[in-house]
Amino acid sequence: MNWKKALPLILIVLVALWVVMLYRDLKLVPSERGKEETPDVTLENIEVQREISGDFWTLQAERAERFGNKTNLEVIKVKSATKEGPLWFMDAPRGTVTDDGNLAELWEVKGHAEKFTPAFKWSGRHALWDQKGKRWLFPEGLTIQGEDFLAKGARGVVDMSGKITLEDGAYARWETQ
Repeated sequence: MNWKKALPLILIVLVALWVVMLYRDLKLVPSERGKEETPDVTLENIEVQREISGDFWTLQAERAERFGNKTNLEVIKVKSATKEGPLWFMDAPRGTVTDDGNLAELWEVKGHAEKFTPAFKWSGRHALWDQKGKRWLFPEGLTIQGEDFLAKGARGVVDMSGKITLEDGAYARWETQ
């Protein structure tokens, strides 16, 4: 084959291939291009205090990364003093909150409350804050443990007033001393 005759044909094929790939890349809509993984702001060792519906909340986190109106948190400690009197304490390795405080999610959350008799601790894989109901929802299970009792449910609700509901196959055990 004569290279002088084939060279223009090879160049035309390469240019055509380049144009097709360029068109395909430019045609992508923003959602197909991939999400931006760089946070708007990153903060370390933060503490935020807020009053929400008359309750006083303190949130501490070792790291906070803000993406739009959501903030991803790492190594979280939450304290809530309700206007009814109980104090709630929560710890989680990670979570997400929105600026308005209406949405909060915690994963692998553990907590306890003060001013209740009997005293108890609780834990769950995933907790969602329901601002309207002033309660934490546990769609993946909730465990409540006290000095002489243990209760588990496939789903659970912890109301900030102290009412706890276990659902879908709840289990409880009491020990007398």
